[in-house]
Amino acid sequence: MAGDINSQISLRMLFEGLMRFNKEQKPDFAAADQVTISPDMKTYTFHLRESYWTNGERVTAHDFEYAWKKILSPDFPSVFGYAFYIIKNAKLAKETNLSIDEVGVKALDDETLIVELEHPAPYFLDLICNPIYSPVLRNLDEIEPDWKREIKNFISNGPFQLEAWELRNQLIFSKNETYWDHKSVKLDEVHIYLVPDDNSALKMYELDEIDWIGPPNRLPLDSIPYLKEHHKLHYPNGTKVMWFMVNVNQFPYNNVKVRKALAYALNREALAEHILQSGDIPLMSILPS
Repeated sequence: MAGDINSQISLRMLFEGLMRFNKEQKPDFAAADQVTISPDMKTYTFHLRESYWTNGERVTAHDFEYAWKKILSPDFPSVFGYAFYIIKNAKLAKETNLSIDEVGVKALDDETLIVELEHPAPYFLDLICNPIYSPVLRNLDEIEPDWKREIKNFISNGPFQLEAWELRNQLIFSKNETYWDHKSVKLDEVHIYLVPDDNSALKMYELDEIDWIGPPNRLPLDSIPYLKEHHKLHYPNGTKVMWFMVNVNQFPYNNVKVRKALAYALNREALAEHILQSGDIPLMSILPS
């Protein structure tokens, strides 16, 4: 159900899909340990490694098929179904009455998942690093669809497991000892505090009550020069693009010359340097460099 940027921070800790990004931000194997791509680059055959859910059950290809097809069901409450539309018949299943069985995702057995695409997509392995492509334990979800609302029933397959969830206060994650790569997980616990006020978050950081501030919090603008000067501010490379939109059917934006004038009038450098102040790069295209 979740797929926004803020939720992904938690999702990446709790769940793991077929692929994940490595330190170089390149797609690497995760729940899968092998993939075969057909000559026409439209069929991907994933072979799953031996990995387990936090309740001890084996993670299977059926869990992936179940989760992906569930989000594509017309009555499933998610706005992120479009992320799957590269898969054969996914859009038709979500938006029309086409049977979900026609979607190009099929578990041959517990260890083999076949995915058919609408057309070749060189970015597909990058795409499925997104945690929205994570599996769901089919055996549990079919019997107890509200499992995710109770801590004692919460089952995941990622490097951490959900230890506590205090609404609007904090999330606590503990190391998942059943995770296939648990020896690489160096932290025993992670606490995420849900601090709605940016100034309060900064004060907690200064008092050493938290170790890191990041999305969704933005730093107060007047604190940025000091944090830069003392090397406490780090800008990771990202591909998030920010823009504003206008209604091209309404005056005066129905005139292409007015829209061009508006684009020319924007001082992107000044916005990035003086308003945002967060390492943003001025862009002249919707595609980042």
